[in-house]
Amino acid sequence: WQDVLQAYGIAMLYGPLADEHGELMSQSLRNTVARGREMTEAAYRDAIAQRERVHAALADVYAEYDAVLCAAAAGPAPKGLGWTGDPVFNAFWTFAGTPCVTLPLLQVEGLPLGVQLTGPRMGDAALMATAQWFWNHAN
Repeated sequence: WQDVLQAYGIAMLYGPLADEHGELMSQSLRNTVARGREMTEAAYRDAIAQRERVHAALADVYAEYDAVLCAAAAGPAPKGLGWTGDPVFNAFWTFAGTPCVTLPLLQVEGLPLGVQLTGPRMGDAALMATAQWFWNHAN
């Protein structure tokens, strides 16, 4: 569902630019526009409905807890500047539309390994306060 929302939205926003100036866009962005154009409006509406179900379930969690602590990535940051790493651990939270903050609290072979805090939808300020508390007490 995350891929549907993302690709469909990118196609809607960047499709006209791709039509006029596609040669100025990365191949990756052009591919995403093309993939999004293949998706139906029904699939997009279904993904939105599924996201609302996720929001309802997460509301129950965040009614009891200030934040959820989870892995930010499958391993430490990759060496070099060529790649930021696999976003698989972030896709669900992007789909859910919840704020997240990653704290580089751990290290593996000298490379940072982050932990991620997520909070309730529209709860950005409260999540940042929780992250600040966590940072102060973890260091």
